[in-house]
Amino acid sequence: MKPLITLNHVSFAYPGGPFVLENIDLTVYSREFLVILGPNGAAKTTLLKLMLGLLKPQKGTIEINRAVVNYIPQKSTLLNPGFPATVEEIVKLQVPIREKRTGELVNSVLKKVGLLEKKDTLIGSLSGGQFQRMLIARSLINDPQILFLDEPTTGLDTEAQEDFLSLLVNLNKEGLTIVMVTHDISPVFDHASRFFYISKGKGKELAKEDLKVV
Repeated sequence: MKPLITLNHVSFAYPGGPFVLENIDLTVYSREFLVILGPNGAAKTTLLKLMLGLLKPQKGTIEINRAVVNYIPQKSTLLNPGFPATVEEIVKLQVPIREKRTGELVNSVLKKVGLLEKKDTLIGSLSGGQFQRMLIARSLINDPQILFLDEPTTGLDTEAQEDFLSLLVNLNKEGLTIVMVTHDISPVFDHASRFFYISKGKGKELAKEDLKVV
């Protein structure tokens, strides 16, 4: 598999504080479904932001192999569900200005995530799972190579979690690299191709058989 992002001995601290990540080695490969696990407060989101280039490490290097990326942060930080807009309007905001096939492109990504029939629905009327699928559709507009997701199943019931993760699995099978942060292993255990565990600033790759001790 082709390396897309490589972290070599990366350490990071916020101004005036201790290192929250120390000596992290991690490579993201093309077409994989990588899940980053760890307890709350383990700096999982910080690791994502380092890979996205939103933060810079104090030590170590991060190499990005010209990958087109998109990032869906935790739901509460991204978009107010009460905003008076339809699904189509929200997704259309991501279409490049010079794109001449706007309607066709929006319909295509909505169909891919199973929301074409909801295109005229106000986003406040969507279920939690539908809202997350809308965010996926919006992310697919620019045809990314890597999709980063931060705790995307939080607040979803079991059925909605499985529906959403099935969508991610299908997108992964089509060639999209998935990097997902979560503190709850249960929904993703059967879907991920690889697991990376963070605790107390340290990180290590874990096999499925090792996860029962985490």
